[in-house]
Amino acid sequence: MNPSEAGTNACLHLDAEVTIRQAAELHPRLRAAIEAGLGCIDLSAVVEFDTAGLQLLAASCRSARDQGRRLQLQAPSEVVRGVCATYGLSDWLADAAV
Repeated sequence: MNPSEAGTNACLHLDAEVTIRQAAELHPRLRAAIEAGLGCIDLSAVVEFDTAGLQLLAASCRSARDQGRRLQLQAPSEVVRGVCATYGLSDWLADAAV
């Protein structure tokens, strides 16, 4: 998705890996999309997810909230749910998920 096409109904579909290896590339994309009004991140295709990925998602949700919006996490994959559970963040994920 092009961040300029974002809007409150726009959904950014993340690829299979959301790990430390992609963090440097993914962070500016997420930031730009949120600034453009992104309303949703689709996590259904994520098969690799780590602490860095969790930090990116949490920071993205916080950035949206700081701008007075809510960023929804759509269809978190089993891997995303598992990492969140490991860190005691299942409730956070459930609150952020659609």
